[in-house]
Amino acid sequence: MGRFRPWRRGSGRCRPRSAESLVQSSAPSESLGRVFALMTAVMSLAPPVGLFVAGPAAEAVGVAAWFCISGLLILAAGIWTLLRSRAIRS
Repeated sequence: MGRFRPWRRGSGRCRPRSAESLVQSSAPSESLGRVFALMTAVMSLAPPVGLFVAGPAAEAVGVAAWFCISGLLILAAGIWTLLRSRAIRS
């Protein structure tokens, strides 16, 4: 739960590496359990923290504006992640 599991499986060349394979290839094998435990803990904390931030923010700026702001933030995070993952691979 909380890890990247794509529903649609395409060819391996078209899909980016999942977070699991990136961690497995970069972390030392003796500490993989700890790394995956930390990843799971951080991913489990994300929904409550997001709701804690989104509720007051939507009240302050309005729900429609919050949807636009959060959509732009998610888009920016996706672009940053894509650029970062390309830098890690090379």
